[in-house]
Parts: sequence; C-alpha cells; structure tokens
Amino acid sequence: MNVFEMEGFLRGKCVPRDLKVNETNAEYLVRKFAEAEAKCAALAERIEELQTKPTPDSFGIIGENIRTQDNRITSDPMFCVYQKREIVVDADYDYDRIVWVDEDSNEANKLQSRRLELLHENFREPPEKWRRVAVKDIDEFVTCCFTEQGCKDYLAANGHNLRLPFIYVKSGFRNAEYIGIRNWLAGIRIKGE
Repeated sequence: MNVFEMEGFLRGKCVPRDLKVNETNAEYLVRKFAEAEAKCAALAERIEELQTKPTPDSFGIIGENIRTQDNRITSDPMFCVYQKREIVVDADYDYDRIVWVDEDSNEANKLQSRRLELLHENFREPPEKWRRVAVKDIDEFVTCCFTEQGCKDYLAANGHNLRLPFIYVKSGFRNAEYIGIRNWLAGIRIKGE
C-alpha cells in the first residue's frame, strides 16, 4: 500500500486489496504495521550482518597494490596478460617468418630451411613433401587483473602453458563498472594500518 492508498483508506474512500473479510480498519492497520516492523527488523539484521562481515585479506592486498603500483601513465589501468599465437598468412603480405613444413606437419630445421629457401629463391621446385608457409605472430588475450602483481602471480602459476607471454596495460576509461570496483578495492585498508 502506498501513501495515496493509505490516505484514501484512512478517509474511508477506498478499500485496500489485502483487507481480510470481517477485519476492522484498526485490525488491518495493526497487521500492516506488524508486517512493516518485521521487514524493518529483518533488514536491520541483514545490514548489521553485512557491516560485521570482514572483507577477505586478499582484497586489502589488492587495494594496497592499486594505491601503490606504477600505473604506467594510464587512467584506471587494466593489467592484461597476452601470449603470442602463430597464424598462417599470405606470403605476399605481412608475415613474421617463413616456415617449411613437411606432410606430417613437422617444421624443418635450420639447415633444411636454408636449403629449401634457396631452391625457392632460384625458382626450383622443392621436394613434394615440403610446403612453404608464411607465419605471423599475433597477440592473444589470456586474462585481465586489477594489478601488475596479479598478472605476475598468474604467470608464475600458469606461464608455462603460454607461448611468449607478456603483460600489457589497457585503460578502463569510461568503464563505470570497472572503475567503481577498482575504486572500492583501492579504498580497502589492510588491518593495522
């Protein structure tokens, strides 16, 4: 029941939808106030529970790192881990290196590569089992962290599964959701400070 419905009810101009049969106005009001009081008590209990529940220590450490780290001249930095991934491209365009691959997808060693490349440069056909492939390394996103230390910890745990991993900083510029969480973390203090 909203304020307008309550006013109409008190003036006798409308009947609330949840009024029970043979219930007087006074009984109705007592019941509604008891329901409201119970809701307020439950909410107060929930607020107290949330206020007394401490944040994990790791949040305090993340907040401390956010406040003290080098932001690399970036507004609201997002520290991202990338790895290099090879893709096959057209040899007539941009590529990083040429690879000679046999029919079993094995890459040629340096000596074989030099010999095959000489054949190619002299317009001679290489042996049938070899194929010349242009390869380009592209940056592939792996994960994102609030701090550079988070990226370093990730690389320490999982870097062995990545190919040429590196840390790159992007900006959370105008990303209200990210900035809000980042600022909240930065506001958390470690106990004893």
